[in-house]
Amino acid sequence: MATNLEREYKIKTLGEAVIRLEEDKKFKEKQTDGKDWKAWLNEGSFYVHGIVYMLVRIAVNVTMTMQPFYLENALGFAATKEQPTPVALAAVPLGSYITSLIFSIWF
Repeated sequence: MATNLEREYKIKTLGEAVIRLEEDKKFKEKQTDGKDWKAWLNEGSFYVHGIVYMLVRIAVNVTMTMQPFYLENALGFAATKEQPTPVALAAVPLGSYITSLIFSIWF
């Protein structure tokens, strides 16, 4: 109600053309009101998302690099002359990578 009364007051005092120009200017400002890089640095959620992303990347990278060592040393998948690379040593990281890729795309 206050906005309508203010608009009517401005129309009577300034004229309708001036009011339309002001409204068009406000509308254009709202449309192009995006954040620049400085505004993102002032957001707390920017840092939270960045930290979560980095921790997830570290967890995935450590898992992918340590998994073959775990399979070889703890579970005993050893290389033989017939099979220099055991199938499980190659299949488990590949399956893990494909599964994480599918869930990244799906979610």
